[in-house]
This record gives sequence, structure tokens and C-alpha cells, in this order.
Amino acid sequence: MKKISLLFTIFLLCSFLLNAQSRDAKKIKKMLDEEQYEQVLEYKSKKEHRLDGKSLFYKGVSAYNLSQDEKANQYFSMSVAKDPTDAVAHYYKGLTEFYLKQYRDAIVSYDKAIQITDTISEFYEAKGDAYSKLGDFDSAVEYFKKAMQYTDCSKDVYTSLAYAFSGVGLLDSALYYYEFALIILDPEDRMYRIASNNIGILYRMTEQYDKSIAAYKQHIAMFPDDYAVMMECIQNMLKYEETEEYLVYLKKLYEARENGDLPADLSDMIYFTTFQWNEYLIVACELFEEEDSPIFPCKYKYVAIDNDDNVPFWIQLEKETISGEELHRLKLVKKDSLFVYSNFEYTGKNHHRTLTHAVLQILNNEVAPDTIIAPYREWVKQAMAKKYDVTKLENDGSSFEKAIKVNSVTEEYEWLRKYYPDYEMISQGLYFENNIPYDVLSIIVDGVEKKVYFEISSFFGKFLLDE
Repeated sequence: MKKISLLFTIFLLCSFLLNAQSRDAKKIKKMLDEEQYEQVLEYKSKKEHRLDGKSLFYKGVSAYNLSQDEKANQYFSMSVAKDPTDAVAHYYKGLTEFYLKQYRDAIVSYDKAIQITDTISEFYEAKGDAYSKLGDFDSAVEYFKKAMQYTDCSKDVYTSLAYAFSGVGLLDSALYYYEFALIILDPEDRMYRIASNNIGILYRMTEQYDKSIAAYKQHIAMFPDDYAVMMECIQNMLKYEETEEYLVYLKKLYEARENGDLPADLSDMIYFTTFQWNEYLIVACELFEEEDSPIFPCKYKYVAIDNDDNVPFWIQLEKETISGEELHRLKLVKKDSLFVYSNFEYTGKNHHRTLTHAVLQILNNEVAPDTIIAPYREWVKQAMAKKYDVTKLENDGSSFEKAIKVNSVTEEYEWLRKYYPDYEMISQGLYFENNIPYDVLSIIVDGVEKKVYFEISSFFGKFLLDE
């Protein structure tokens, strides 16, 4: 829920002392004080059009606090139409326009508030926020500075000013205000956490790598659950330090994943380095679990991304399962060909720096592959057919009696990708046989339509029962 600012309270107090309020306004204000927002919105005068500007303003505040921004904006618009001298109504009209992403309209409303009362810091700060959203950081800096001229300005304005300075490329000024924000903000404040994170980023951008790493370490010490920053710290330590201290954070990430603490967007892999090579951005990741990709388990990947966000090739470290040894080799997948580099063999784990050096050698053609397999996709298809031969399964999904038992819909598609890698989906239906639920998927394989049966009793209806 959005919070009513102190500014609103101050202006209401002034309005009580200076202006006589209508009977409607007093009734609505009483409900508003008791946070009866729905009742405020339902309130009607004997004749709706007779509601004065203050009454309409209170209705707007109630809608605002219910996050009903469009309705709030309508009430604030009616309020300023009835009383164009109400600076706070113009200000709140601007806030709703801001939340509705109507940033230029918001600036117009803030300007009207400032024309009426030019000594309120929040008006200038709000206008700076709108300019930041428009990408006009020079104007944002101007209005954040104006807000700071008043002793009652919010502490958040310092982080907002820092962000605007970074937008115009004045990174040293941005660093100064982010660091100042850490002095005045409470560590429990959300903006403190943002400022702390951005300090590490800005030190890296200004090539002060020692300070960047130190800032990240301090941030992690205060916010040990900020796993995105932990990954960023690992990247910097691998690039700019020669120690193995990064392994401490790597271990913490694995522990967090095991405990289910990692957010969904970080739960598959750790991005441990990025670098530019020719026109490609190379992004390196370590998978938490070895990926079947598709024949040999893969733990590390270096993915090339072009300017159109396509992936024309990648290099991965694959485990050789045929030899029975814990041996991994680097392989390049490019233009439907697989290039094997047996001279880059690894055992164990945590070869991040040496892997990156080897990948650069491959990219720069300093070493030649000893094996080339092409066409790669056809070879994969044949290898998958041998590895996952559906004819050898007792439960091959060909009927209700031979249905595959799964614990989720995801497992259904994983099974299909393994045993029918080139399948095309036609339809999916829910069936009951002897009171047992089944998902029946109709697919096309090699031009032939077939049905695959999955028994889903382990999870079907579970969430309904839990409710």
C-alpha cells in the first residue's frame, strides 16, 4: 500500500486552521482518518456534483491508498477543477500520473503545485523523479538539488540524486551521494540496500576494482541474502584478484540453493565472468547441476551473444562418460558442428580462471581441435536414440497400462525431450481410467502421430485439496 506522506498531514492541518470545511468534507475526513477507504469512495452527498474540492480530494487519497491510481487521478482532477489553489491536490494528481507512467503530465501537475507553494521540497523531488523516468537526468539533477535546499527534504533524495548523476555520466558525484546516503539512511531502509549495491557497481565502472570488491564484501556482510550481489562479487574477484577467496561465496550460493533460498532467476546457474571478444559478449556460467547437453553431462558454459541477442556458438566443459573417469573436455558447438579439444582436459572442479584462459585460446584459434563432428544435430539425435531407447522401457507411455508415472507437468516434457527429442506437440488432454488421472499428450514423431500416456495421480488435485 502507498503511504500518505507527512506533507499531506501538514497541509491538512493547515486547511483545518485556515479554511472552513463543508459538512461532507468533515464526514469523509473522519472516515479517512479511520482508514475506511472503501466507505470514503462509496460516500455520496445528497447531490454528487455538490461535493467540494476538499471532499473530492479525500476521495482521491482513499483511492490512492487502495492503489486505484486511475480512479484517484479522476478525483484529484475534479478536486483541482473545483479548487485550483490547492497545491497538495495538484501534487497528488501528479503522483497518480507518475504511477500511471504519464510522466510529462505529472511534471505539469508538479509545476502547478510549485507555482502555488514553492517552499515544499517534496514537490521538487517528485519533479526530479519524473525527469529521471524520462531519461532527462540533467533536469532531474537540477530539481533534486532544489529539493535539498530545504531542511525537511527526504533522505531518499540523496540516492535519487546519485542515480541522476550516474545518468549524466558524473560517476564520482554519484559515488559521493551514494556514500553520503549510507551515512544518513537506516540500514533497514530499502534505499540503503540499493545505495550499498550501487557503490560496488560504480567503483567497478570507474575501474577502482579493489574498492569495488571491498564494497561488495561489506554489502554481503550486511545483506547475506543478496545472492545477486554475491555473484557480482565472484565475477570481480575472479577478474581482479588472484586469491581463491571467491570460493567462500561460491559455497554459500550452493548452500542457499540446497536450502531453497535462491530466487528462481538465480537457481539454475552462477554467472562467474563476462568479457567482450570481437563483436560478441561472452557470458560464462557454472550450472548448479550438470546438464545433459545432450549426451555428455555439462557443468560449465561460455555462451557467445551477438548484437541481436542471438547465440551463434558456445563452448562447454563436458564430462566424458565413456571412459568411466572423472574427465572433462572443452568442446565448441558452432554451425551444426562439434569441435573437441582433448588437449584441454580437467579433473575435479573450480577451474574458473584456467577455463577462461583456455576458452580465449580456442576463440583466438591458438589451438586446433583434434576431433570435428558434423552434422552435430543429426549425431546428437542418433546418440540420444541409443541412450534413450523407448523400446527398451517397460513403461513406454504407449497406453494407460504402460503410462509413465510423473510428479509434475515439467517431468512430462523432460521425458519427451529425452525419448522424442524432435517431437511436435499437437494437444494435451486429461483422462480418467479406473479413477486414476492421466495426462495424454498427442505428438508427431518422424511424421507419425502418437499418444503418450502419463499417470499424474501423485500431484493431480493436490493443490485443490490443500486449499
